[in-house]
Amino acid sequence: MSIATYWLLIGLLLVILEIAVPGLFVFLFFGIGAFVVAGLVHFLEIDFTLQAIVFFAGSVLSMLVFRTYLKEKFFQQRASKEDPLLEDFVGKQVTALTDFKSGIGKVTFNGSPWKAKTKGFNVKQGDLLKITNKENITLIVEP
Repeated sequence: MSIATYWLLIGLLLVILEIAVPGLFVFLFFGIGAFVVAGLVHFLEIDFTLQAIVFFAGSVLSMLVFRTYLKEKFFQQRASKEDPLLEDFVGKQVTALTDFKSGIGKVTFNGSPWKAKTKGFNVKQGDLLKITNKENITLIVEP
């Protein structure tokens, strides 16, 4: 197996590692550095020291050039679509199943009981409320 093939496999391993380890978003760029070295070694005969320098320089350069753009493109888009079902809740009417104590109680929504919170409102059992937001599985409501 040639040295270029080893660099190609290292690059592939790093890209797979990027997919397997969510959130870091750095292995991809080291994979790009490895692919750059694989291309150079395939066409030119360079020693290992220069290969290592090209690997790190290519990795850092690709990270500086592409990381911010790709992070905004892929991760900010997910953040804005964090809860795509939120529109199915907000503005809908619910009924209080319990009196709210310290702003926390239970409501019924679409026939199911839900934990609910309110900010500064006095809520009694049977009151009609409106959903203003949702935090995980807790509805935020107001009269």
